[in-house]
Amino acid sequence: MANSLMRGEKVQVTHGAVAESYPGQSSAIAIKRIVDEEHDMVIAPDETINLVALEQFIQKTENNEEATMRGVNITVEGSSVFDTFIFQNGEYTVREDATQDNFVEVETIGEVSCQQLEYYLTDDQNIMIELTGCDNDTGVLEIANLPFKDMIVPEDIYHRVEVIVGEEVVLDTTDESEKEEIITKIREGTPQSVMTMTMMAPEGEIILYGKQAIIHFDYQEVGNVIRYNTLVETGLTFD
Repeated sequence: MANSLMRGEKVQVTHGAVAESYPGQSSAIAIKRIVDEEHDMVIAPDETINLVALEQFIQKTENNEEATMRGVNITVEGSSVFDTFIFQNGEYTVREDATQDNFVEVETIGEVSCQQLEYYLTDDQNIMIELTGCDNDTGVLEIANLPFKDMIVPEDIYHRVEVIVGEEVVLDTTDESEKEEIITKIREGTPQSVMTMTMMAPEGEIILYGKQAIIHFDYQEVGNVIRYNTLVETGLTFD
């Protein structure tokens, strides 16, 4: 456990008796990872927390910047499995810690190397985000499989929305009602994979400026946006 820890992780340490020396001395007898809801991406059976952390990780890797993210999968029994995703020198490393899953026969800390991050819309309207070219048994490692509406605009504090059509800025607003209307229409839009269809070139771009991440959408004047290889029919139009 100690050798697998990364700088910045939150842990709980249990120590033994303290020797009556100066200074007092003791030894750790147990180390336990604890969920950091402010920074971890947490996926539980009934909710997801901090998906913007995944958004930040994807954006950095697509820009070939070094990135680290810790994901926590909460099992149906309530145990926690911790995955640390590291992107460095063009490659992905995933360190999995299942030692706190009380329902597996073998408690392990393992490491997998992968080559590429991919995402696509599934038949049940989820977005699958996974690593491929991995040195495990299947060659694939799932990062997340969750409702598309949760990931298309991850929860964040969005303070500004800008819409650019051609070279013209047609909207630049901080108005709460205008921002909420645009975000709601995108989240509630109908998604369709664009990997198997021919698309018109985008007319412009919609940009959401958040506290933690800046989200870019390709925009078509017919009212659609494109992101994550998915077209979303939103009905958004701008004069």
